[in-house]
Amino acid sequence: MTLVAKRPDGTMIYASPSVQIPMPLELVEPEPDHAIVPGAEVVVSWTGGEGATHIAAFYADDLGEEQYLDVQKYGDVEAITIPEGIIREGGGIIGATALSGDSASFQTTAREEPVESSFFVHRDAAEYIQSQTILEGFRGGCPSGTKIGHAGICCPHFPNTKSTSNVICRREFKQINGAVFWGARRALDSKEYPPCKIRNGPWGYCLMYTMTWDHWNWQKGCLCPQK
Repeated sequence: MTLVAKRPDGTMIYASPSVQIPMPLELVEPEPDHAIVPGAEVVVSWTGGEGATHIAAFYADDLGEEQYLDVQKYGDVEAITIPEGIIREGGGIIGATALSGDSASFQTTAREEPVESSFFVHRDAAEYIQSQTILEGFRGGCPSGTKIGHAGICCPHFPNTKSTSNVICRREFKQINGAVFWGARRALDSKEYPPCKIRNGPWGYCLMYTMTWDHWNWQKGCLCPQK
């Protein structure tokens, strides 16, 4: 299977045939109604993801600071345990990602010799950890430091310029966890508040959220829905 993409300048990129798009992934554990206890270990298991080269279990809190990522070769494990002491109080995301092509090669034309790249394709399956402190909106208006988001809830508001947002997101996307975490956030936001018409996948979502809201305080319903 050959993946073809177009750069902003119109250059066509041909990915190596070994790069595959994993089949859809479904989270088995934890279930949506599973109580996530701060500090306790959590088992992450899944079904699907065929075609992936690696599978990863991940956790991110709403502040984007305490993050956990464990990448294993796809097919070698049936579940990954997030150890004790990792999960913190408050909201967050927990789930699994099927990865392929995370150390792939690409070429600018079909005839050129390929060069190394760090791009990859992935599928996410995640659950949102409910927080007791999530701002759900106030009849009298939003408290200081927040504004009404697209879904009508109060969202943390500390926007950055486009250039600063580029630097922040690029720093995170140099490692695999940036795309994993922001991809999961985008998927959850799209599922809960469709439509979510943000271009360029996890990267575009990270950039838009950082420019519009607060990069370090993610919340569903701030960017989506989009008319």
